[in-house]
Amino acid sequence: MQYLILFIMSIICAQCNMLDVYPGYGWDDLRHVDMSSVFNVLNFENTHLNEKCIQVYPVREQKMELVSSIIDVFDSYETDYSSDLFVGGSASYMGFKVSGSYSQNYQSSKKLQREENTIILRNHIDFIMSEVLMSPSCELHAEAKKRLVDIAKYETNNQSAMATYAAQLFVKEYGTHYTNRLRLGGSIAQDDHIQRSTFKTNDSSSKSYQAAAEASFHFTFSLSAKFASSSRTDDSSVHEARKEFTRKVVHSRGGRVSVLNSSIETWQASIEEAPVIVQRGIENLTYIVQPYLLPELSNKELVLVREKLNTAIETFIQMNLHYGCMNRNSPSFNWIANVNDSSCELPKENWQLGGFIQTCIEDHRLNPKCQNFKMLNYYTETDQCPVGFIRHHLHKKIQKENTCCTSYFEGIGTRTIDLYDCVSESKQFRSKIGSLKVANNYVFGGFFTPNKLNPITGVSKCPNEVFSQVSVKNSDISICISKQVSNIDNLPHYGGMYSCQKGNAMNSNKKQCPISYSSHVISALDGDCLLYICLKFDEIPEVKRLPSIILPPFFTIPLFNETSMDVYTVNLTDIDPNTTAIGTSSKSNGITYEVSIAVGCIGSIVLILVILFTIKKKQQCKAKDTKKIYDKI
Repeated sequence: MQYLILFIMSIICAQCNMLDVYPGYGWDDLRHVDMSSVFNVLNFENTHLNEKCIQVYPVREQKMELVSSIIDVFDSYETDYSSDLFVGGSASYMGFKVSGSYSQNYQSSKKLQREENTIILRNHIDFIMSEVLMSPSCELHAEAKKRLVDIAKYETNNQSAMATYAAQLFVKEYGTHYTNRLRLGGSIAQDDHIQRSTFKTNDSSSKSYQAAAEASFHFTFSLSAKFASSSRTDDSSVHEARKEFTRKVVHSRGGRVSVLNSSIETWQASIEEAPVIVQRGIENLTYIVQPYLLPELSNKELVLVREKLNTAIETFIQMNLHYGCMNRNSPSFNWIANVNDSSCELPKENWQLGGFIQTCIEDHRLNPKCQNFKMLNYYTETDQCPVGFIRHHLHKKIQKENTCCTSYFEGIGTRTIDLYDCVSESKQFRSKIGSLKVANNYVFGGFFTPNKLNPITGVSKCPNEVFSQVSVKNSDISICISKQVSNIDNLPHYGGMYSCQKGNAMNSNKKQCPISYSSHVISALDGDCLLYICLKFDEIPEVKRLPSIILPPFFTIPLFNETSMDVYTVNLTDIDPNTTAIGTSSKSNGITYEVSIAVGCIGSIVLILVILFTIKKKQQCKAKDTKKIYDKI
């Protein structure tokens, strides 16, 4: 078998006469990248600031330990791809090990393992020189603090959409976590790739290959006997086992010299001159919303900001989860999945989709806008489902506006918008000896949005001209449906829909898919309410590239809102009466006295005219309202 050796040497150098690597930055745990500064750690030329925020503890572990692991990126139960990068292990989301699943290293490994059907035998040594901790006395960065205060202001001023938008922008800028601890030093690692079927022949052969990988690591870095192998086997079997390796990838981080061209002792000494981050300690970004860090906010406002931020993080992660079968032996294997589900099993039943309906009801005093939201069923052209289908509630949105005239406040009016899908009253079952076929009427042909490609076609369009593209009003969703098709090849089984508000009618109204179906995020309704669809493919469509990460925000806001981000409420009692107005002086007091009298007279006349106009407008509005009520009766 061809033996490929690929050396990837990433030697990162930095002066360490003065510490220039700090915790306190944001961290995107999906991409494994540092984000903007959350705490005030940008400029530490000021020694006082350094002592206030950072605590450095020398570690100098003279004993460097060899660590071995088996990495199968498609086995999320036994493999934690990024655990060695974090103090105390990597973060998880609802039990899912998706940390780093959009990082460059992870995706490169995943692509290689899929193309070559291999696993990775990794050996690495970390040399920890010092540990840098974030001090509790460190203050938030001014920009991060301002953004959090803005979120609170939007919430307290009943601008929930703006608060959601600002929270999602915060996650885009600062990530999902922040670093509160760094371990500095250097590391060397070697990844040996081997055919999965070869490695898993039996336990004895697996141990031989692990021993061979450790021996190869010793040889590559000219390690001395003090780095003893945990595996015991004879040299001949190790030599034979090494022949089965298909690829070798070497990583070196930290230090000023290449460890391949010098001794391990020389490389270790150079680390003190150029250390890098070997491990990070991270905390959820919501932990920064604390009273001692944000004294401007009340306890209630802190809770609101924490909830908004947590929802924004969850929405970001959920938008980038790809559920699917990760068993490489299954016909339903989906290599782009980063969360394993029950879709390796064969479907026992399926359903049909009868289209969508969106209704709108608004107070009679409101400026009529329901025509922008109402959506008739594509098949019936009414607000009723086709025969054999019933309406299933997916999402409710309530808008509130000032009623009647815009010149003065008369009350709050509501507009209620409800989205329904039409679910089939009957379902098809798989027989004990037969297969389950996709029905050729009322057929679902996929969906797409500006952020999501159609899972059936892999592009932003329907399978063919037989399908009609139906846009869901007041959203970015396009659905492909057809009343009748002749060719059902490559079309998925349909297993219902659910949202953050309503469960799946096909699964006892639970917010999940039936067994053997995978969840697909369609879009975020109202910015943070995710809408899911359940699909099951008999054959997974061929996808050559892993999906790119989808970054927030997940909705747009009107331009006038975007340009008026500050929502300060100023009370007249907050103005200091002793403050001199801008542009005035003692010299102008006598000159402006006569002018002020004239302006006062003119102001009184204008005030009288405004009062008369307001009274007349109220009378017109009441007459208009009476006519609306009469027309409604």
